[in-house]
Amino acid sequence: MKEKKQVWANIKPVLVLVVFLVVAAGAIAAVYRLTYSDDIMTVALKKASEQVFPDGYTLVEKDGEALTYENVNAVILSKDGKTAAFDVSATGYSKNGVRVLVAVRDNTVAGIAVVELGETAGIGDRINDAEYLEKYTGADSSAVDGVDAITGATYTSRGLKTAIQTALDTYSAHKEEIFSGKTE
Repeated sequence: MKEKKQVWANIKPVLVLVVFLVVAAGAIAAVYRLTYSDDIMTVALKKASEQVFPDGYTLVEKDGEALTYENVNAVILSKDGKTAAFDVSATGYSKNGVRVLVAVRDNTVAGIAVVELGETAGIGDRINDAEYLEKYTGADSSAVDGVDAITGATYTSRGLKTAIQTALDTYSAHKEEIFSGKTE
């Protein structure tokens, strides 16, 4: 009998701990499910959309989901429906460290807003400078490479150029679909 009590005394704390961990994991999973948002329009993307389209915008959807293309997370149209913006992530110094919203109208850049930067603070984040981003306004595919990189942030600058080129290429290849309104 003493042996059974001794075994139970040794097993009891382990069982209590296992039960506690299972209950805690279940609670965490429940909270995650209750608070998870699959909404593509994050606070950062909404802020960038308002920067690029101060008069209003709409998310382009297809079958109830955000319209996406290769390397494009979402497509957003200006309120007047004449300009498309592309939420693009590109690799700078960090993998997918440059996420920008690039507005395109008539195959040229109409505006850029940084959604998120995962680049080195103080170096790569210099691409968020409005004066630097303005250098791309009016650029078409042939002019993007002509904008000088930021000294010390060459990889980040290349990532930005890649994102801009992706937006221009996507616009060119899919503008009929994007502007036709037949994506739903």
